[in-house]
Amino acid sequence: MIVSDSEGRRIGHLQQRFAFFRKKFDVYDVRGKRIANINSGLFKLWTFEFIHRGRKLGGVYKKWGSVLTEFFTDKDNYVVSFADPTLDPDKKALMLSMCLLIDIVYFENNQSKVNLMDLVD
Repeated sequence: MIVSDSEGRRIGHLQQRFAFFRKKFDVYDVRGKRIANINSGLFKLWTFEFIHRGRKLGGVYKKWGSVLTEFFTDKDNYVVSFADPTLDPDKKALMLSMCLLIDIVYFENNQSKVNLMDLVD
């Protein structure tokens, strides 16, 4: 998924990688250099941490509501944290975009929603 800023300038892209029993994503900057990856295990169902060279940059965490909220609505709540104070605005925007991609891939009913490929330029 290509990510652009409000002026249409490309700031990077996000890519999901195939893995058995894991959730894997890579985050790339505008030059195509991998700046972070997510490698979330089977038992970390709602935790997606951004790692670069063994250092945690931040994470996306799904917050669960009440049983009734989860069962009867499509409402989802996420927390996006930035653990590294040196992150520039483009990297933060890529991490926020990853939150949207994670929601689409793992938590939305994709059969009745928009096709993910329709969102990609």
